[in-house]
Amino acid sequence: MGSEFHEDAKAIDYQGESSDGQALVAAASVYGYTLNERTSSHIVVDVIGEKLMLDLQGLDEFDRIRKRTSVVIRFPYNFVVVMGKGADSSMLGILS
Repeated sequence: MGSEFHEDAKAIDYQGESSDGQALVAAASVYGYTLNERTSSHIVVDVIGEKLMLDLQGLDEFDRIRKRTSVVIRFPYNFVVVMGKGADSSMLGILS
């Protein structure tokens, strides 16, 4: 991800369960990574002008016990990534 702003980013009102999640998606859009569509099985992201469909393999929603959200995404060419977002106290324990 480059450090230049994507100047033609449109003002999109993203909806989400948390304000930090909305801020993360809005900031990504400013840098040219725009969420176009989300269903229960996939998401479509515009990556600096190129549409990319990603398959959602699994989603573990945020809760007060885990204090994090995790998602498993299959990229094209069967490249699988696990991403997580959460409280520092939760995430740092996983990384150690």
